[in-house]
Amino acid sequence: MFHTLRELLPRAISKFGVGTEVKAAQICYDFKQLVPKIFTHEDASTCILPMYYKNKTLTVSADSSSWAQEISMRKSEIIRELNAKAGEKAIEDLFIRLKTLER
Repeated sequence: MFHTLRELLPRAISKFGVGTEVKAAQICYDFKQLVPKIFTHEDASTCILPMYYKNKTLTVSADSSSWAQEISMRKSEIIRELNAKAGEKAIEDLFIRLKTLER
């Protein structure tokens, strides 16, 4: 009997205990896809990036305080959109970190 990958993946994820990591990767991917839809500036996708997801908090990086302010103003919209995409209340908070300059 043949099984589709769609049927096999959830079982494999559960069997190998990587569900948390898969969920974190999916949320970060969804955030990256959402950025150009919410922020219309052409540089948004390179200036705003997901860092990690842990304990229902998504941490993102911003290139400047201006971008951090833009993210902050749209925080509730971002959380709402990502939770809708996840089909559950996966994100309760969004933390913004400024990128540091490398010397």
